[in-house]
Amino acid sequence: EDIAGIDQRMTLKNGRLVKNGPAKFGAAGHLSFILLEIMKKDPEMRCIINIAPAEDTLDLLEEVGLNAVLSGRKGNPLWGVSTKNLLNKSRTVPDAIYDNDQKSGRTVKILGKDPSEVMQKLGSILN
Repeated sequence: EDIAGIDQRMTLKNGRLVKNGPAKFGAAGHLSFILLEIMKKDPEMRCIINIAPAEDTLDLLEEVGLNAVLSGRKGNPLWGVSTKNLLNKSRTVPDAIYDNDQKSGRTVKILGKDPSEVMQKLGSILN
């Protein structure tokens, strides 16, 4: 299946999340590999957003009842392979995947069935 993504980063402008480019196929990059592996485990999970976390993001995820797991990508540069390994250790698909990569920095991928669910999860940690 083709994966569509927002070309360029989404940013906050005047307190609102805005996209800086159009949605197009092939723009999702490494998120495509992650999402394809997630869809193998749970075909209903079809949406992902990558955010730069604040210091307290992991605590906030836990506080609102979302399941966040560490990516385990250390030593494995392939996103699809590391996601597959992560999912093999888990019974269910997590709500979020935390990555602490020296090269790309800390990121959190929030997962959901559709954009509304992902935004609801994101909103729960922003409020």
